[in-house]
Amino acid sequence: MVMRSSQSEKTKLAYDLESLDHEVRLKAKTIFVNPKLINSYLKKRTKKLEKKILLKFRELNLDDNNLLIAVGGFGRQEIFPNSDHDLSIIRINKSKKDDANIKEFISWMWDEGLKPGISVRTFKEALRLSKNDLSEYTNYLSQRPISANSDQLKLFEEFKGKQ
Repeated sequence: MVMRSSQSEKTKLAYDLESLDHEVRLKAKTIFVNPKLINSYLKKRTKKLEKKILLKFRELNLDDNNLLIAVGGFGRQEIFPNSDHDLSIIRINKSKKDDANIKEFISWMWDEGLKPGISVRTFKEALRLSKNDLSEYTNYLSQRPISANSDQLKLFEEFKGKQ
């Protein structure tokens, strides 16, 4: 059973992200001349955003029939303050309810001030596109599952092996 998020948990995540960004702005000169500090900041920022996005994905019950994958810079854990958030939602079992919830999820991301770059596909569609389109292929090179149960992870591993 997946626990759904509370309002205080969401507020805390937003505050944590703002706090982290504020701290980086204060220490900008030191951080941006030291690549190790930059990488640490980017990973922390990515993890906080990932947690926020995952909470909403689960709140909408999208994790039952869909796999959420971070791709591109998000997949590499390199989310700068003005980065877009590249995600791929892989449909395992299509449902009308999920269609509406995916729309709500994407709208929520925009409402939160995030910059979603989201594709919604089946594994078969993603595989076909990545074989025929170099930009699709390179996008999936840095993929990382955010939400996946053990059965979905098996499908994900099969998908990666076919690319």
